[in-house]
Formats: sequence, C-alpha cells, structure tokens
Amino acid sequence: MEQKRIALVTSYYQERGYGGNEYYMAKYLTEQGHKVFIYGSEWSIPRYDNFRKIDQECSLAGVTLRRLPSFVLNKKKGMAWIFGLRKQAKKDKIDVVHVQEWFLPCAWSFLGFHPLLLTQRIADYPFRLKLFAKIFGHYILKYADHINSLTSTGKNEMVKYCNIPEEKIAVISNGVNVKLFQPSPHALEKKEGETMFVYVGRVDSEKGVDVVIEACTKLTIPYKVYIIGLGVWLEDMKKLAKEKKVDDKVTFLGKIEHIDLARYYSSADCCIIPSKIEPFGFVTLEALSCGSPVIGSDIGGMKDVIIPEVGLKVPPSNPEALAEAMTKMHDASFRESLKPHCRKHILDNYAWDVVIKKNSLYKELSKG
Repeated sequence: MEQKRIALVTSYYQERGYGGNEYYMAKYLTEQGHKVFIYGSEWSIPRYDNFRKIDQECSLAGVTLRRLPSFVLNKKKGMAWIFGLRKQAKKDKIDVVHVQEWFLPCAWSFLGFHPLLLTQRIADYPFRLKLFAKIFGHYILKYADHINSLTSTGKNEMVKYCNIPEEKIAVISNGVNVKLFQPSPHALEKKEGETMFVYVGRVDSEKGVDVVIEACTKLTIPYKVYIIGLGVWLEDMKKLAKEKKVDDKVTFLGKIEHIDLARYYSSADCCIIPSKIEPFGFVTLEALSCGSPVIGSDIGGMKDVIIPEVGLKVPPSNPEALAEAMTKMHDASFRESLKPHCRKHILDNYAWDVVIKKNSLYKELSKG
C-alpha cells in the first residue's frame, strides 16, 4: 500500500487526556502506514476550557501537529480563521485533505485541492447558517471528492439547503473508545428498589439539566439522579432543585475525570441525555459502551444512535415526556431487557475502528 501524506484539518485540537475525532482518525491512518498531519488553531477549545494559547503536542507517534496563527471569530461557537493553511500543506507535500467542518473558514483554504473530504458535524442549521448554506453551500461542497455528515439530520440539511444530491453524502458518525468505556466496578452505591440515573455533560442552557429537574417533580418512583459536570448554570441548577424540593433526590457531583467516567456510567441504571441542542452526543456512545441504557432527546446524533433495543427517545425540552421515560426505566424487567444490547450495539456500529472503515476515502487509501 502506497504511503500517503494526509492532512486532518480542524479549528481546534486538544486531546484532554483521551483523544478526540482527529486523534482516532490519525491513529487508524498511521496504523495503515500513512503519515498524518493535524492542522489547527493555536488556541484551546473554547467550550471545554479556559480559552488560551496552547502548545500541546499530539501524543501519537507518526503524527505531526501544526498549530498555526489564528484569528478567533467566535469564541463561544469555536470559529477561527487559521492563517497559512494552504501554504503549509504545500510545504508538507500533502496528498489528501480531510476537513472536519465544511462551512468553517479552514475549509475554504483547500477548495480545488484533491482528493478532498469535507465533513459536516453540525446537525440542525441555525438561521444564519441556513442563509450561508443556501448562498455558498453548493459552491463550496462541489469541490469535495467525498462528503460526510455526522448524522442523518445533518445530511438532510445539506440536501435541502446546499442542493447536494442525497447519494453523494455518506452518514458516518462519531466513534467511541470501547476500551476506555466498558463495564467496570461501580463508583456509586444504590439503595434497593431505587432507580439510579446519571447525567454527564456541561451544565448550561443547551444541555437540559433544568428539564431533568422539572421531570423529577413529576416522578412517583423511588429514584436518585446524579449530575456530573460543571458549567455556568451549575449554581442556578442547584437552586432550582432546592426550589422544586427535589434536592434530596438530585446530587451534583461536579467534575469527574474522563478516565473515571466508565465507573459512573456502569453504576447507573440509565443515563439521561436531555439536550435541547446537540450536534451528536458523545455521552450517548460512552454510556451505551459501558452497558447502560439511555434516555435521550430525539435530536442530532441521538436520533440515529438510540434504537429501541438500547433506550428511549423523547422530545427535547419536554419534562413530562422525560418523566414518563424515567418511569418506564424504573421497570427492572424492561431495563434489564435492554442491557445486553447496549455494548453490542456500540461494538458493532460505533467503535472507532468500525466507524473509520466506513469512510469511502479511507477505504480507497487502504486499497491503494
């Protein structure tokens, strides 16, 4: 197989102790004998960290990480204009380019470069992006030799607003590290007869922790909810739980290191992902990989990942529907019927090696 020099282009790159999309793609490609370059901004990921310049290297052998000068367009949404991308790619003699989000400025540097893979990670377009997609979407995407969408919702948006034929877009999801996230000894003790729910994620307006608290006020089952994560809404949500008189049932655990999360997923009878906005939802994959059934909002990647054999989908921002689903999960026989399918569903469809092998460009590279 001929070795290729492959560029993975992203706004930001930060491993945070357990990798990420580009990390696992790079790992797979280097194992196939290719030389991988990751191009990204000199800044940390805004939504996960204190926004700052970083010099963290990629921990993978055979991968070169180029952090280039950048101008931040939107700290909250993670948009950056990265200078010198095309010039650096030519200097590095890049053969293949994979851009992680087609509408971000970093993609525009590679229009006319072949072979070019453009990915869409966002699911539903906000209003401004709909306008941008209608005006520029087809023009940009026509340059791509391969087009991927993370979700079926995202694919539908591309077809609708960018005028791209459906057959030209492949739906290829995120993956999960099935070795890091696997059933493990429990971190939490549970009272007999009590159903244990966990929430893992940022505590902010998009994630729906307030929906969980409202749902708790409608429950008549014995239960406990553990909220794992930090965020700007944390203190407000603690106050809301107290106001709603469910603070004895809802416990805020704060930050848990990612490497330890498997123990908490494994403790749970069910993981709740109540997001109001969610491009994909890594937590869904992590929980299922640990053998925990899930209740998730019927949006983004959860719409694709959560099948009836592993969990329940509910409308976002609907505490009544969430309470009904939580009550259903309290039924031990129903819950236990799901558990054997959870990890198998992930191993068969969402382990990183499975996900990456679905990629048409990477298939071509492995043949060549």
